[in-house]
Amino acid sequence: MFKISELNPKDKVLDEIHQIQRGLAQEDKGLSSRELVRKLQTVRRELSKKYHFSPRVISSHKANVS
Repeated sequence: MFKISELNPKDKVLDEIHQIQRGLAQEDKGLSSRELVRKLQTVRRELSKKYHFSPRVISSHKANVS
């Protein structure tokens, strides 16, 4: 796989991003679809409050999660 940090060994940003992605995947491992939707909704609300923006969520179906 092509990796930017191989072209510039001093640039560790991509490696850090992959490490964060692996950690998040490990956290979400075993969550049901419903639990994952709730988690993502919570994160979206927290980010909206913190950064004062309202993201639009586009999906092919509506999640019925309370």
